[in-house]
Amino acid sequence: MSRRLALGMLVAVVACARGEHQGPGEVTRARVPPPVVAARAPEEARAATALAPGTPPAKQILFGDLHVHTTFSADAFIASLPMLQGEGVHPPADACDFARFCSSLDFWSINDHAEAISPQHWQETKEAIRQCNAVAGDPHDPDTVAFLGWEWTQVGTTPADHYGHKNVIFNDTDDARVPTRPISALNRQLIGAMRVMAPLWQRIQFPLHDWANRQRYFDFQQFQMELRDVPLPKPKAGELLVKVHAAGLNRGEFIAGHGLSGPGAKAAGRSRGQVGRAPAQPTPAGAVSRGNAAAPGARVTTLEAAGSGRWLFRQTLFWM
Repeated sequence: MSRRLALGMLVAVVACARGEHQGPGEVTRARVPPPVVAARAPEEARAATALAPGTPPAKQILFGDLHVHTTFSADAFIASLPMLQGEGVHPPADACDFARFCSSLDFWSINDHAEAISPQHWQETKEAIRQCNAVAGDPHDPDTVAFLGWEWTQVGTTPADHYGHKNVIFNDTDDARVPTRPISALNRQLIGAMRVMAPLWQRIQFPLHDWANRQRYFDFQQFQMELRDVPLPKPKAGELLVKVHAAGLNRGEFIAGHGLSGPGAKAAGRSRGQVGRAPAQPTPAGAVSRGNAAAPGARVTTLEAAGSGRWLFRQTLFWM
């Protein structure tokens, strides 16, 4: 068999190879021993007293991280590959274990990049956060509290149209209380770079040059294909796709965000047992946003040339 034929067969094998879906992993089914958790409060009180000697601490110091990535983020997945001296994937379950057993965090939130989270990965992320909280022990005195979220990123070319990175964090993990899929900025530079597969000759080079670790590169290609196959939002009949440019935060969002109303009250109180009180009166919450029409669905006739980019204003009023 000639060397050229052998090389051709090898290239064909690599080109036809398939990677495996990288799931959320398994959260360790054990919590930090209760005596260790109980010992944290006095240490934190001593730290607060040291900051203000002679003054009884009015608040408790808690330590957390509200910006945690896993290899559900494309850049973290790339960094985990052997070509960058990576040690392999670290899914959401690993983040939970690290926060609990290595960092001894009181709380943390998962914030993988929204534009790189497929619907399947979003479901797996929610389940991993639920598992992390399920083994935390007494909800009023957990060893750590895990919050669900993502990182929203928008890239512009000037300060006027560049909004950067924002972490979105939820009190709840119930499907009925969180979005059905992460909301991204639908930025072409970010989404396009991950959805467009590299040419075949580029994709086969890494496995060929690092044959012992070829499956890791195949798995990353599978990650890319899963993102590529996720359809971008399309308006259904009677719906209008709106590109939001600004959104408001009102009194209702402030109250809900601090866990003072609805199911979020329990979540806000899970750290050291401080459960918030619901307002005595119903609290109106306004959801306000401003954007322009991006695409109309069927039967949308009230806006002339709805896809022309005309400005729209939305306000929803409801009672909590």
